[in-house]
Amino acid sequence: MIIDQSSGIFGYVNCLVERDRKYILDTLVNDLSRLDYRGYDSDGLAINGDKRNEVYTYKKARKVAKMKELVERERPEPREGL
Repeated sequence: MIIDQSSGIFGYVNCLVERDRKYILDTLVNDLSRLDYRGYDSDGLAINGDKRNEVYTYKKARKVAKMKELVERERPEPREGL
C-alpha cells in the first residue's frame, strides 16, 4: 500500500500474488475509511478491468460508507487498484 499523507491519495498494486477481486476492493475501501476523519467531501476508487485499457471507476460524495455500498452493488474482477 502506498499512501500520500498530505493528499489522502493511496494505491494498491497486486503483483505475483493471487488475490480475488473481493479482497482487493475490501482492502481499498477499508483503507479509504481510515482517511474518512479528514472530512473530504468526496472519494473514489479506480481498478483495472479484464481487458486492455479497461478501468472501472467508483465515485461517491460524502462518506466512505456510501462508497462501500456502491462497490458492493458493482463488483468487477481487478488485480490492481488505486
